[in-house]
Amino acid sequence: MSGRISRGCGVSGVAKGGVRFAGWAAAWLLAWAVLPGTAVADRPATIRLLPKETLAFGSVADAKTLVERFNATNFGRMLQEPQIRPLFEQLYGNLRGEMAGLEDRLGVTLDEMLALPSGELAVALFKPADGPISVVGFIEVKDQYATAKKLLDQLDAELVAQGLQFREERVGDTRITVYQFRRQQLAYFDRDGVLVVGSHVSALQEVLAAWDRAPEECLADNRSYATIRSKSLGSKDEPPQVTWYVDPLGLVKAIVPAEGANAFALALLRPLGVEGIRAAGGSLTMATDKFDFIGQVHLLLAEPREGVLDLFAFTGGSTTPESWVPADAASYTTLNYDFKETYDRLKSLVDGFTGEGTTRSQAQSLFNRLGINLEEDLLPELDNRVSMASFVQRPVTLNSQATLVGLRIKDGARFRKLLERVAEQFPDNLESDSYAAVKYYRITGLNRPRRLLAQQENMPQPTPALAVVGNELLFSDRAEALEKAIASSRIQGAKLGDAIDFKLITSQAESLAGEGRMCMLSFNRPEEGFRMMYDLATAEQNRDLLSRGAENNRGLRYVDQALRDNPLPSFESLRKYMAPAGAVLIDDNTGLHYISFTLRRDSKGN
Repeated sequence: MSGRISRGCGVSGVAKGGVRFAGWAAAWLLAWAVLPGTAVADRPATIRLLPKETLAFGSVADAKTLVERFNATNFGRMLQEPQIRPLFEQLYGNLRGEMAGLEDRLGVTLDEMLALPSGELAVALFKPADGPISVVGFIEVKDQYATAKKLLDQLDAELVAQGLQFREERVGDTRITVYQFRRQQLAYFDRDGVLVVGSHVSALQEVLAAWDRAPEECLADNRSYATIRSKSLGSKDEPPQVTWYVDPLGLVKAIVPAEGANAFALALLRPLGVEGIRAAGGSLTMATDKFDFIGQVHLLLAEPREGVLDLFAFTGGSTTPESWVPADAASYTTLNYDFKETYDRLKSLVDGFTGEGTTRSQAQSLFNRLGINLEEDLLPELDNRVSMASFVQRPVTLNSQATLVGLRIKDGARFRKLLERVAEQFPDNLESDSYAAVKYYRITGLNRPRRLLAQQENMPQPTPALAVVGNELLFSDRAEALEKAIASSRIQGAKLGDAIDFKLITSQAESLAGEGRMCMLSFNRPEEGFRMMYDLATAEQNRDLLSRGAENNRGLRYVDQALRDNPLPSFESLRKYMAPAGAVLIDDNTGLHYISFTLRRDSKGN
């Protein structure tokens, strides 16, 4: 039996507006997050209440645990710093002031509303046997029933006043309440300490049928879901706080009507190999022993891969930073990839539809102006690795982040001649220069869009540049960054690969990859990005801009005043919460697996 609040709502009529209906429906759902008198009982796991062919599913295992884990992260602990907390408390107080009218109207405070969500929160998308595609939400019930009752009384009155059509249905001992607004529905029931709400009553009927009697098959029996779950769950002692799953192809087929042009597009999915995308999903885990955050995403692919899915030619290889990568790089990513193999596969795929020679002709047309032959001059020179690095250029401005991209080539001397041939084709756009006896080219005469940012005083307007350095073709969004890379490649000394934080990230990435083929490695120093934002926030000219904007914007006025009342502490007092982060891409026989992670700091910043 389910515990309920008596509602006494026999209502009929037509609502006054869909927007108001949606707004009150959202608040109404929040109120139902906790129901009075509902005893939490053993119940089937949510994944056993959903059909096997569920299109999408997401779950927060426990809302309170999620908040607790976030507060235990580096960032969460930083927000609790004595010099930081008053700033956010003042901003929260401003928010409460803005919502005072709504609080009076609902009869509960913002604090009380935020305390309502408890236990598991889940949402699913599926097509019931006798109804349209529906969204169904599951909200685990706790003991905040006094607040919930006050909210429900007010919200019921609003729904009645708006004239919503209302009816009730029973499935066994469970009562389903249905609100109807034209073609829209909002239906719900509560059982075993859980509120279940959906966009169509047929979906709730199907959930209840599974609740009363275990179905022969459910989402838990879906092999794609099971594979993604096993790939993303993490360790037994540190389960994720958030998990998700989606069947992309099933979703497209369920939403897109198979008629007209859509029917033709859907018919191409198989010959293009797109039907090989089985599913996608992942998880998020916070505040573990080793990691502050660890997020996982798995793209499940059929084997053998065909069509567009076979275009990706990831390879294994070195992930050691090249000599041109500055030791103070804020971030670094390297990818081992066979570009020529991808081109050959693309040519085979496209020519199969359009005729032999089509791909070569179309691709070469992009390189004719450069005066080079794609298949004879460029592709044979590429050596299966591309890397990107960034660093913050000082003094700090909004566009201070410089980016470098390096493409490994087989013969630097030969490629340098190829670059000279290209430069001859564009004498007005490639201006030669040199640094440390290395010739490079500034890319000039570009038509840049006019932006407000460009008008800021002292804002540098960088000039892109490129050069061949050793066996690397380097490109940067500014010449100064390219010169920095040239200097790094020439100087004997500390490199990024020698840094302790980079070695820590590499070690963890290799451990996470296990026996899988690691084709991409990423490294990030959040401290550098945070320092840039801190410098921007405390710069006098930017504070003046904020103050001027606050004159006509209430939100900016609150932020401006909060910063005046609670000046930011020194950056040094906050950097102890910054820890290096990384990511790895793994290619295995089930598909592609991406893992991003941030290392954990202790209370002393170690």
